[in-house]
Amino acid sequence: MPGEGRRRPEQRRPARPRRPAWPTLGIWAVLLLSACSSASRTSTAPSPTGTSPGSPPPSVSASPTSTATSPSPPSPPVKPAVKPTGSPKSTPAPAPATTTPAASPSTQAVIENGTLAVADANDGQTVTLHPGDHLRVVLSSTYWQFQPSSDPSVLRAEGSPATSPSPGCVPGAGCGTVAATFTAVAPGHATIVATRTSCGEAMLCQGSAGHYQIDVVVAS
Repeated sequence: MPGEGRRRPEQRRPARPRRPAWPTLGIWAVLLLSACSSASRTSTAPSPTGTSPGSPPPSVSASPTSTATSPSPPSPPVKPAVKPTGSPKSTPAPAPATTTPAASPSTQAVIENGTLAVADANDGQTVTLHPGDHLRVVLSSTYWQFQPSSDPSVLRAEGSPATSPSPGCVPGAGCGTVAATFTAVAPGHATIVATRTSCGEAMLCQGSAGHYQIDVVVAS
């Protein structure tokens, strides 16, 4: 066909009318305004620390605040307790004396009317007699028993010892006295001894409490 070698002129489609861009621009403007409004509200809202974003941190004042308490006065030093270096030792209470007390110079026997009287306080003493003088020994307790004179040729016993119990005494207590009398016969030396095993109700004598002795010197 004639003219097939030629291209047909392209038929252009009619161009669509362009829609105006202002609706799209309006939407973007609304979004931008909303974003700016939100950002402004966020920037003006007080931050937890009370400072605006980007501002430097508040400086800390070194001056004391009104809530600072005044320093209390120092307490006095406490001295450490000093412990004893050794354990305290308890001192035992002294036991009651069971021995007959030694005679003092004031208890020295004195001869009156030819008779020398001695008692418990004269235990252990030495007395001096002359021939014809008498010696009377009175001991407090009925448990005392006199032994014979160590030398009857110098000092002789006059009869048997006399026991005088105290009235109203508890049985077994030995309340009362025992008395013995001796006579000086000739110059020399003799010893008077008395002993006992009981020193009270159900109480045995200990030490020298059960022994009594008087040394007698008969001078010419």
